[in-house]
Amino acid sequence: MAEDSQVRRSALINQLFAQRVKFSDEIYPEASPTDSEEIKALLYEARFQRIMKIAIALEDDCVDKSLSALEGMLTNEYKEHSNKKLAEQEAQDGQWPYNQPEARADFTVWSKIKEWTPDEAVLLINSIDPRKFKITRILQPAFLKVSPTARRLEEQYFIILRAITANQLTVPFTPAKFLTWAKAAKLSVPEELNVISRAPSNTYIKKTRKDQLT
Repeated sequence: MAEDSQVRRSALINQLFAQRVKFSDEIYPEASPTDSEEIKALLYEARFQRIMKIAIALEDDCVDKSLSALEGMLTNEYKEHSNKKLAEQEAQDGQWPYNQPEARADFTVWSKIKEWTPDEAVLLINSIDPRKFKITRILQPAFLKVSPTARRLEEQYFIILRAITANQLTVPFTPAKFLTWAKAAKLSVPEELNVISRAPSNTYIKKTRKDQLT
């Protein structure tokens, strides 16, 4: 009977591999095409042992039910790991240079600029001063891997560029026009910038000219 259970368990694990269930590399490491045969073997063994450990932890009658029981355990473990990792990244996000107080945008200055570029706009709605950081500097793999802010910037930048391609935005755009579009597109906008989208498009241009005359 025990032998039959082991056979069923092994068959279940083989099915799981055959279906190529994808999980985080940190929990279930997979080999890349450039890895050596020795590394591939070690990664496969680590992945197999991880799944075997969970399968053995299940009662035989649970294992007998279906592949979904094992898949459910793996999925829950992956979700718990992902949530924990994200919480850790959120807690540490303030340490990155673009989230430091000195990187914060001065909206009284940027509200007076007649036109913004897409690069400037995506940084400004994240309260980052475009004079101190370029978007390409933040969207580096090293930051994208560990920083929720960087990943949010990447997503928003993609949305903005696609809107330009679709002629929903014309480059360059006024601050008011961009912010009105951004809110309609459900992009998060700092409260300090909301006043710009509510004001006439030439309000800040006039203010700038007045400042120049005084």
